[in-house]
Amino acid sequence: KTCIQSSQSPDLDDEDDAGTSANEKASSPLLSSPASHTRTYDIPHIYYFFAALADVEGNVLLLTAYEYTTIVSVTLLDCFTIPMVMVWGTLIFRRRYRWQHFVAVMVCLCGMSLMVYNDKTKHAVRSSNSMFGDFLVLCGATCYSISNSFAEYAVQHYQSIW
Repeated sequence: KTCIQSSQSPDLDDEDDAGTSANEKASSPLLSSPASHTRTYDIPHIYYFFAALADVEGNVLLLTAYEYTTIVSVTLLDCFTIPMVMVWGTLIFRRRYRWQHFVAVMVCLCGMSLMVYNDKTKHAVRSSNSMFGDFLVLCGATCYSISNSFAEYAVQHYQSIW
């Protein structure tokens, strides 16, 4: 009789240490996957250190770039993060992209090249260091891409970044 009662309504005894009941585990694909047994604190702490360093430096570089170039340049050149994430994805994760992805990246890079060229030729209106500001944005976007790639690695291998 107690077996019938416990199978119809989950008691607190059916919950594990994390507070997840057996019914919730069965309905959640993330909790029932084999990779969910790996804990996120198994990620080496040095990975978190470098990801945090890259993210903070990306923020500092982009905020510093506002002093040297326009907000339009910073906003558009920050899109350099996408091609860099593709580069890291190819190098780290051995990801293969289709030709449509490469066409889109080429359009992105052409637009960024035109923006840098525009900053170089219109330096009389703007600051004389607009090229330096553009360089800072590109470095900041590269730092952001490193941070994003770490997050992708953590989610892919550990199902979470926290």
